[in-house]
Amino acid sequence: MNEQISEVAVEPPITPTFHPSQLPEVELPKVGRILSDFAREIGEVMCQNGVFLQDGLPVVLEPRTDRMSPLTPACFRTYAEKNLRTVKQVKMPWKTPDGSDAYESRPDSMNKMQAEACLTSHQFLILQRPLRRISRISIPIFRDGELTLQGPGYDATTKILVKE
Repeated sequence: MNEQISEVAVEPPITPTFHPSQLPEVELPKVGRILSDFAREIGEVMCQNGVFLQDGLPVVLEPRTDRMSPLTPACFRTYAEKNLRTVKQVKMPWKTPDGSDAYESRPDSMNKMQAEACLTSHQFLILQRPLRRISRISIPIFRDGELTLQGPGYDATTKILVKE
């Protein structure tokens, strides 16, 4: 049996390499801004930036090991700030040209209660990539009847993350 082995293209991990002012902004929950919208917007960014779902829990890859670590609310607060800016709207002492109140976005960290609510919300969890396994080496897999190597990164079909 002479099968050809080819490499499978997988999603590379995304690491922001731009100035904090260029990070996507997500407004913190407040009166008139519901938590589920906040959790969904955070989830849309974090699902591309190292957060996975393992056994129903949001996890991240430990920086120096091959282990996944559960995201605690305290850890999530600063982990999210590497990938997005949480802001609050602050009323300014002047009016806009049309006479309405002027507001400005100011950076502000999410509090522990907001982080906990986000990490456990359906709107956040449904967006995270499911993870079955982590590997240090490329894994041979069958795809479309061919034996292929899963290269570095996450593969949505196998739900495996191959660490670089």
